[in-house]
Amino acid sequence: MKQPGFIRLATLALLSTLSFFSHGETILRLAYAEK
Repeated sequence: MKQPGFIRLATLALLSTLSFFSHGETILRLAYAEK
């Protein structure tokens, strides 16, 4: 049986990954706009 802490950690990692990708997309758009 897995601990609730593991589930919370996995959720946190998923959220951080999603936010990282959305920020990365914004940065890429800014980089393309500068060129």
